[in-house]
Amino acid sequence: MLRTKSLPLAVIILTLLTSLGGATLALRYPQLKATLAASWQQNAQESLANRTKKLISSFEQALQSNLLLRYPLIDLHGLYQRLMGRRSVEDSSGQMVLQDSYANLHFLYWEQDTAAPAAEYVKFYYTLREMALPLLYVQLPNKVIPGYTELPKPMTNNSNLVADAFLERLAAQQLPYLDLRPRLWQSGIPYKDMFYRTDHHWQTPTAFWAAMELVAYLEESLHWELPSLSRDLKDYRQETYTGIFLGSQGRRTGRFYTGVDDFTIIYPYTDGSYSLYADGYAEPLWTGSFRQTFLREEHLAADKPITHGRYGTFLEYDMGLVHIINHDLQEGKRVLLIKDSFSLAMAPFLAQFFQELYLIDLRAFTQLPLELLPTIAEIAPDLVMVVYNTEVFSEVMFTFE
Repeated sequence: MLRTKSLPLAVIILTLLTSLGGATLALRYPQLKATLAASWQQNAQESLANRTKKLISSFEQALQSNLLLRYPLIDLHGLYQRLMGRRSVEDSSGQMVLQDSYANLHFLYWEQDTAAPAAEYVKFYYTLREMALPLLYVQLPNKVIPGYTELPKPMTNNSNLVADAFLERLAAQQLPYLDLRPRLWQSGIPYKDMFYRTDHHWQTPTAFWAAMELVAYLEESLHWELPSLSRDLKDYRQETYTGIFLGSQGRRTGRFYTGVDDFTIIYPYTDGSYSLYADGYAEPLWTGSFRQTFLREEHLAADKPITHGRYGTFLEYDMGLVHIINHDLQEGKRVLLIKDSFSLAMAPFLAQFFQELYLIDLRAFTQLPLELLPTIAEIAPDLVMVVYNTEVFSEVMFTFE
């Protein structure tokens, strides 16, 4: 039972939330109605009980995302957690966010068995080999840095251990892979500058570093002769926007819990000429210079709220199938990346070195009227790479069908 002194505060909070919920229902009725209609239609093949259950879940999620004063309330909640000295915050969806000793935010990530994703990857490897297509797995890093990151016990992020176990399974099958994690830790980039404080993604200079590291690896291991462009960050333009980025973890805890991030864009001094096609459409989505094709700078506008998804400055969002043509290369390699969102910031720098670069995100690809293996066969790339960070060992990311 509530103590007597706590009862007035509880009543005030309950009254406030009830009032906001009612106001949201009244003012956001069209959006909520559309969400419910879409859910009801999408689950038409389900039983009535399951259909109703999913309808209620969709309504709860829609009400949370459309709640009036949602982000100011999150800000206040995060400020309270900070003043209380708490290093873990649970958001409204149940997602736990952890704060390390340097005020970087992390998702809670328990260990999981990698047998199933490894088996699917091995099957995919041999399927492509029968098609005379080489496959390379590239392990991207995350912001849990050995010897640097300290998370509040007993909660932790075990994604590095999961990735280690997965790579051990590939090694047991003698399959090739590139692990960028130890290379990054030894790169000389300051640990605090590798990743955003409020987001799980890497910062743009780190994505640039990874692209150049991958290019160098392909030249060395496959003996490819790639364009002799500069791989030095000093030879690229950098523009930093101060205090405008609040990542996915920061949006769960509020801007006052651990602060906000700067956001940097990087592009070459030479314009280049590119075209980017998306999801099989005949006309390019964007075309022109490097900056015109790969950067959606409208996301950096100062009038957009701090909660705006500014990571979408790179290639907008995770599309199912992307085809990039480098018009400056008349002859060159054709490469296909099966990717996660980390490659949004890395792919533009890779595109400078290949005549054609394809990107497939399996989460969105399943929504297209395409099949994976026939699509890869039609592309006929010189190399297929599965390029994942350490937190994506889910079924959808390892279903190569």
